[in-house]
This record gives sequence, C-alpha cells and structure tokens, in this order.
Amino acid sequence: MSTDFDSFSNRGEYLSAHYFAEQLGTDLKKGLFATWALREGDDNDPRRTPRELLRTLRTPYLAEEVRGYFAQTAQADADDEARLNTHNNPEWTKRLAEWHQTVLRALGYDATPAELTVHRAGRDHTLPVAYHGNGIIALDCGWTADNDSALNADGAGRLLTPFQASASETYETGPALASWLFQSEVGGEGGAHPRFVLLLCGGVLVLADRHAWSEGRYLAVNLDAALERNDRAQQGELATIAALFSLDMLRPGENDTSRPIDALLKSSGDNAAGVSTELRQGLQRSVEIIANEVLHRMGDPKNDITPPEIEDPKISFPRELTREALRYLYRILFLLYAEARPELAILPADDGSYEAGYSMARLRELVERDEELVEEEARNGFHLYESLDVLFNKVNYGHRAYGTEPDDDLPGDDQDTRNAKKARRSEDRGLRFEPLRSELFEPTAIRLIGRGVLDPRSDEDSDPRWLDLRLRNEALHEVLRLLTMKKGRRGERGGFISYRNLGINQLGAVYEGLMSYTGIIAEEELCEVARGGDPEQGSWLIPSRKQDQYPDKTLVQYDEEDARKGLRGAKRYEKGSFVYRLAGRDRETTASYYTPQSLTEVTVELTLKNASTRTATSTATSSRPEPRSC
Repeated sequence: MSTDFDSFSNRGEYLSAHYFAEQLGTDLKKGLFATWALREGDDNDPRRTPRELLRTLRTPYLAEEVRGYFAQTAQADADDEARLNTHNNPEWTKRLAEWHQTVLRALGYDATPAELTVHRAGRDHTLPVAYHGNGIIALDCGWTADNDSALNADGAGRLLTPFQASASETYETGPALASWLFQSEVGGEGGAHPRFVLLLCGGVLVLADRHAWSEGRYLAVNLDAALERNDRAQQGELATIAALFSLDMLRPGENDTSRPIDALLKSSGDNAAGVSTELRQGLQRSVEIIANEVLHRMGDPKNDITPPEIEDPKISFPRELTREALRYLYRILFLLYAEARPELAILPADDGSYEAGYSMARLRELVERDEELVEEEARNGFHLYESLDVLFNKVNYGHRAYGTEPDDDLPGDDQDTRNAKKARRSEDRGLRFEPLRSELFEPTAIRLIGRGVLDPRSDEDSDPRWLDLRLRNEALHEVLRLLTMKKGRRGERGGFISYRNLGINQLGAVYEGLMSYTGIIAEEELCEVARGGDPEQGSWLIPSRKQDQYPDKTLVQYDEEDARKGLRGAKRYEKGSFVYRLAGRDRETTASYYTPQSLTEVTVELTLKNASTRTATSTATSSRPEPRSC
C-alpha cells in the first residue's frame, strides 16, 4: 500500500525512499493502525485516537482567525527584519503557541507549556518547551505552510522564545537548539539524552531524531496542505501523519520496550540491506555487460582489433578488462553514494543545474522509463557514456572550485566565514565542483573503455589513431538499471535503490563479495554447472560439448531477465565472450569467505573517509581519497 503523499518530506531518506513509498503503509496497517482500529471500535473505550483527533483540526485551522491570520502576518513580515507582526508581536506568539498545543493534544501528547531542565557542559540549564516526556521534546517555532521554509533561520525556523545558554551562547532557531539538546542530559546530570525533538512550525511539523539529525536526515510534513485536502481514509494522508508524529509512535512501549518507530526504522534498514545482495548480483552481471560491450566495440568494422593486438605486456587482457570494468562501475557506485549523502559535499547537489543536467538522479530517471531500448538510434548512441564521462571529469578536476574566483576570499573574511563559503559551494553562485583528484577517476586508470587505446596499426608519431571503445547506450542502459533499480515483488513496482540507507557493512559486503570472481574470455562455447543449479555459492564452467556428462539438475538456467531477451534453457557462453564467475571453492580459499563485519567496514570506510574529512576540514589536495577498486 503506497504512502507516497506529497505532504511529506523524507529528507536524506530518514526512511528509505522505496520503503516509505511501498512498504510503510503495510507496516502501519499491521501495527499502529490495527491497534487504533480496535480502540475506535470498542464502545467501552472512550479514548479517541490521534487519527480521529487530527481530522477534527481542519475546521478550526482553516478559519480566518487561525490560518488566515498567520498567513497574513507572515506575509507582512516577509521582508522586515524587525518582525513586528510575528516574532516581536506578543499576540502572535501567544496565538501560535496555543495552536501548537492544539496540534500536540490531537497527536496524543498531554501537552502544557513547561520549563525543562537539562545538563550540558558541566551545568544545568532551564528552558521553555511546548512539551517534554518519554524522551521527546517539542519546541515552538514560527509559522509556515511550506516544508522547505520550516528550518529557515530568518523565518519559520526561529524559536518563539530564544534560549540563552550562557552570556556568549544564544540559540534563536529550532534546528540549532535541537542539535544542542541532543547532546544534553534531560533532568540533570546523568539523565538520558532526548531521542526526538519536534519542531512545531504552524502548518508544518518536523521530526528530528538524535540518531539521524546530524546527518541531515529528518521527517517533515505539511499539515497545512493535508488538512486542506482532508483525506479521511483509515490509512490515508491524515491517518499517516497522525501515526508517524503521534506519541503512540514515538514513546517507548510498556516496560520500557522499544519505540514503535524503531520497528519501522529496522524494517526500512532491512529493506535496504536486502538490496545489497541484489546489488552484488547486479555488479557481477554489469561487469560482464561492460566487458562484452568492449569486445563488441573492438570487433566493430571501424576498429576491427583483437585482444592480442592491444594486450598490455604487464597484464593479461582478460585480467585488465576485468579490473577496468570494475573500476568503471565503482566510479558509478561512488557517485550514487555521494549524491545520496550531500553532507559529504563531493557533488554540488544544492545547484539546480547540476540536478537537471549532470546528476546521477537524472540518468536514473532516464533509464527508468523503458526496460530496454528498442530504437536502433537510441541503442547505438553514446548519450549515457558521454554524460558519465563529463561527470567523471568534473568530479576529478573540478569546475570553478573554491578559491579560483576573486570573491571566494575577501579581505576581512575570518576562518569561519571561509569555511561557510566553502560549505555552501554552489549555492547562489552557479555550478561549481571541488576537485576530488582521486586515482579512481583519473583517465589513465581506465584504458580499455573510451578512447584511451592507440591503434597499433597507425603511426604513433605522424598519424596516430585512437580506437573508439566507448560504451553504447544499450549496454549502459542495462547497467544503470541494475545499479539503481530494485526488483519489485510480484505485483509491485521495484523502485529505486536507496544508497542513503546502504550502510558501510552492506557496501563492504558488495565489495568483498566480488573479490573471488574471475573474468575469462571463452576459448570455446561454455555452459555452467553448480550444486542444484544454483551458482550463488560457486559454479563451474564446462565445455558445452561435455554437457551430457552432467545431471540436468546441475545445469545453471537462464533467469527471468534473460528470458525477456528470448534466452531459455541451460545458460551458454559463446566462444570469444567474456565470463565473470565465482569459480567453485575460490570463495572458500580467499579472504572474501571469512571477512568479518569489522573488516568490511574498514574496507569501505577508508575509501570514503578522506573525502568527508577533506570537506569538513578544508585540508590540502594531498589528503584526498584514493579509492582502489582492484
């Protein structure tokens, strides 16, 4: 059951995008909605559920004295730093705080404004809050009817009552105070850290979770739009808002058991973890697609070259082709991960022209439209390759990098100002890339894909000619679908893979799972055998002429993806084709069979750590990451 309502902002994929859209509704129906249904149907239980109470807010909220009043005063103060109609108007702050109390009570909170004592930095502090209890703190902020404005420091994100922690430390915005509170101990020294902070912004609610807030991940909802639409279905928009933001969802269970929302977060994480197996299989298949595409391009009449003619004397051609196909794929994976984690600041994700013209998201949406390319011109074109090539180069060499333009460093800028400018990067300044200078993205790291191979039949000095080994759209379309799209269950759409929720261990499992695979070029037609016909735990490649010597149940069959291309029966590999397979006991005799979680974490973490550290501390180019895929 879909819960993909546009009133929600699932920022940074607090819940994985596919889970939020496809599975969340089902989990709510089985969980909290089922509990509420029992209560609502019990004549002996007078308690009204948050689902029922939230629906009652529509009439009072849409009245002129509430929504109309707040909209008019916000508009009047839009360009007025004095905020005489809003934050500096006692009547306005009183009425907005009262509205927030009404919303909290509808969501099941026994809400009354209170003073909260917290311990931070060796001393106790007391501050006013809209609610506290059960590890949850609610803060009164300004008014907005737009999710994107809810954290605006000059508007809705401002606290109704600023908090002064010390003579030199004042918090005027909800987001800043939430970050401060997450590092505090509630009730005094030794108390627990708060788990959630609810930012109340009039027509918008923001749920900040201590486990995700520092990563820029949170959940927001446009209550204004939802109340106006008035979806009163039992599992509809208002019901989903009530479920996700209610006390019933966020507080611990009886006997201090886990909070219901933690079950949703676990399910979301499991949803992403299941993707890692698909992703490894997709990578293995993608290596074969890319390598076979290179062989196909070598055989094109415009190139007409054979592997022995361009083999590097230092490495066998199949091994070099395997290594470079993996490197090319790891470039794509790196960018998908970086784009899903904007806090790394590797990509200028805050620039609209990047998203529309350069981003992996654009390519992902492009390949989603069709399961496969049909038209000859589309199949044989190079748009996907050229798009990736431009992005690879921008990432590696940078574009208008910070420090290259006169106003990047101005007289009087202190270090904080310079860091803030660099952190903003492309915001309001046009498209800019910071140079990564990683070995992974260096053009010399990949010779066989693109135009990096000199035709040995040409004169290198007087008339050099470079082979055209670019990957056609047909191959990259299939590869990008394998790396970005998750297979759907029967009757469901697959959706996109959430790289945001793929943790280090899951990425490490993908990486180490391919360590014992070997790439070969078939010298004769081959087929594949495995125990029970399942190649997952290892398989053997045998000449097709010996197929009758093996039981039928050991023959690996073409899968559903292959069947769409008309391939059925025992899987075969033509002479001259590239095959990338886990060979028998190789996995058991390599480190990949034994790698514990602690090492898979390190494998991936060290690859990305330097990029994150470089962005945070503005270190020199020499400390930039050098991820190695092979």
